[in-house]
Amino acid sequence: MVRETQSNKNAYKANQATSDDYSETGYDRGHLNPSSFQCGELRIATFTLTNAVPMDACFNRNQWWKWEKTLRTFLRDTLNSDFGSATVYIVTGTVPNEYLSIPQREISEEPGRVTVPSPQCFHKY
Repeated sequence: MVRETQSNKNAYKANQATSDDYSETGYDRGHLNPSSFQCGELRIATFTLTNAVPMDACFNRNQWWKWEKTLRTFLRDTLNSDFGSATVYIVTGTVPNEYLSIPQREISEEPGRVTVPSPQCFHKY
């Protein structure tokens, strides 16, 4: 994993989002694979922008954080009750909103590089 720097940012822009794409947009870089579900170097890897999706900052820091915490506790308790023998697979993703992307034209010379997910992807099933 290579950290984004000023010198390599332009190379990354050709293939993925950069930190600048999220700047001043009102969106957090929401984790698809939550960092709190990982340990050590695996946790560090969750902070890459290839594991991020634009998420409303208030929603990410409040409701989504509570949901991740609840799910992590449930999984930990379930695995402990199975003496650690269970395997868990969590599949995540988003549904792109064809009408909304960041950064906005008013704040960027390169607008619309990152698609914001549709609200339907946040439903609990």
